[in-house]
Amino acid sequence: MKFYDVFSELRVDGRLERAFDCVEVVKIKSFRSAPRMEVALMSEKIVRPTDQKRMELELKRQYFYDSGKEVQIVFTYALPATNQPEEMYKTCLPYLIEELSLSNHLDATLLENAKVSFPENRITLCLTESN
Repeated sequence: MKFYDVFSELRVDGRLERAFDCVEVVKIKSFRSAPRMEVALMSEKIVRPTDQKRMELELKRQYFYDSGKEVQIVFTYALPATNQPEEMYKTCLPYLIEELSLSNHLDATLLENAKVSFPENRITLCLTESN
């Protein structure tokens, strides 16, 4: 089901709403032994990590406030199969760096400065050694 069909009463700003307009809800799970709820989503376009975090907060605030659990969105992406590794890397790199910078700026910087090659249709990263 479409994201806004499942969460029809959700109210967010226009930019965040557009980020999730083509997203499908696959499953919603609650774990007895863990203090979190998992919202599994499928998308054909990449959603920015900052938008994902904002949506997690809005879902908790507007839908799951009584549960006392954190909300974690887990994406599966159905990106076009025509993408070559070079194209895929260029498309995904800004989002990967943004995601890493939310938790570890050093890792984000290492990835940003990595030497990249694409042997045999694979992505190979060579990270620079820090002194």
